[in-house]
Amino acid sequence: MLRGKINKKESKVFLVFFSTFILFFFIFLIFLTIKIEQKKGELKNELKELKGKVTELQERKKFLQDQINKSQRESFWEERVREEGYAKEGENLVVILNSENSSPNEANQNNQEKEKNFLEKIKEIFIKNIFRH
Repeated sequence: MLRGKINKKESKVFLVFFSTFILFFFIFLIFLTIKIEQKKGELKNELKELKGKVTELQERKKFLQDQINKSQRESFWEERVREEGYAKEGENLVVILNSENSSPNEANQNNQEKEKNFLEKIKEIFIKNIFRH
């Protein structure tokens, strides 16, 4: 009889420990599942950002490839050289200066310089006439 009580006590203790272990195990699994879902969300966001960068870099690559193809044509280099003011052999170069192309500040500075030059000339004439007599 004593032996039967011990077995019942032992089985109750075993059952309590086993139930506690199972409970902690499920809590641990739930915790891991939550962590995995968080990491999954972070990785999805990072993937979205990287896809955007890939698209941007592909567009940049296409633009640069177009520029390379354009620069390999002779007409591109001829245009660039002409913009620098060069002409082909046998051609005459004509330069047209247009005051509309200059900024208002440049035009204002040019007018002020002209006025200074004019006033300086008058001053020189006046000083020469005073000191001559």
